[in-house]
Amino acid sequence: GRIGAMYGGKKNEQFDDQSEAVKAFETLFLDKTGNNWSDRGTFKKLPSKFYPLEIDYGNHDIKKVFDNVNANKCSNLPKLVQDLICFIFDIESMEKALLSFEIDLTKMPLGRLSRNQLNKGYQVLTKLQTLITNDATNKTA
Repeated sequence: GRIGAMYGGKKNEQFDDQSEAVKAFETLFLDKTGNNWSDRGTFKKLPSKFYPLEIDYGNHDIKKVFDNVNANKCSNLPKLVQDLICFIFDIESMEKALLSFEIDLTKMPLGRLSRNQLNKGYQVLTKLQTLITNDATNKTA
């Protein structure tokens, strides 16, 4: 939910056996996603429903990568442009900004989306770009 919202929270239930717990989970999954758990291999995105994200839980440390890169040796860009790019991709500043908005970085999958999930997002953005370009071309014609 939204930050500061008073609804939602934690729900703990006790079940007598595993099959009862699995059935409750499957019912909740269907309610939240509109898809049956048994059909998750052919998941269909539905409006106003949750969509599972593929998360990469690999131990990739982006900070180490950026710390090992010497921008002066790797780039022919002007120093001001290099400084701007370093500012935009400053992980510590991003973390501080997100924390100031009370965003829990351990629960948000930012930076941990799988390559497949990123490719799907890229395909959607490419399609949008094509539609916008075609619409602009049609209006000028």
